[in-house]
Amino acid sequence: MRVPRRLYTSLTKSLPQEKRPQFMELMKKMRLTRQMKKEQKKAAIVQLDAEIHKLLGEDYKRYRTVQNQVQADRQQAKDAATPPPPPALSPPPPPPPPGLQRLKKKLMMKKKMKSAAR
Repeated sequence: MRVPRRLYTSLTKSLPQEKRPQFMELMKKMRLTRQMKKEQKKAAIVQLDAEIHKLLGEDYKRYRTVQNQVQADRQQAKDAATPPPPPALSPPPPPPPPGLQRLKKKLMMKKKMKSAAR
């Protein structure tokens, strides 16, 4: 799924010109954290988030709002794309025990013998 770029674009354009290149570089590093192993990813994200906070200052609140909106949009798209589970089907009836089938065959044989004897 693609991130709605319009949200980050509007945030980037609203930043002062001197902060834009640094912010874009930090966002690039944040995207690259996806390729890291789980243990490394957490530490890298925390560090990058702190750097973004330091760079943006008061604008950090808008950054977090955008980030939360993107996450909510992704979750909503994921929920819409995931079909509901199929209704539970009742399991097929269990086969009759093997002894019952032999008993039926014996009864049928006896009936045939009685009818043939008459």
